[in-house]
Amino acid sequence: MAKYTVTSGCGHTQELQLFGSERERARRLTWMESAEGKCNACYAQGKREDERARVEAETQVLVLQILNQLDRLPAESRPAALEQLRAGVAERMRLAPAAAGKEPRVVAAMRVLSERA
Repeated sequence: MAKYTVTSGCGHTQELQLFGSERERARRLTWMESAEGKCNACYAQGKREDERARVEAETQVLVLQILNQLDRLPAESRPAALEQLRAGVAERMRLAPAAAGKEPRVVAAMRVLSERA
């Protein structure tokens, strides 16, 4: 076990406590200092962005599924389908709040659905 101060490929400096053999610690330090090495904060931010993108893609699939089914429903069933869509989108937007500040296709689809109701 040893402590190292490393400047990651992302440009941030952090102190790491590495375990394992000298060879494994050297390998980890080399990777951290390479262009693809990221500090803990940048790695976590990248993971959050990946999750937001995944949630937004799932939301778009949900909207498209309901849009495809909505025209096939009788008029009296459409409000329930719209409510299902709103609930699903609200949950996904809660998981990916950064998407709420943009004008994603999901919001545009919600407007289209509201106009159809």
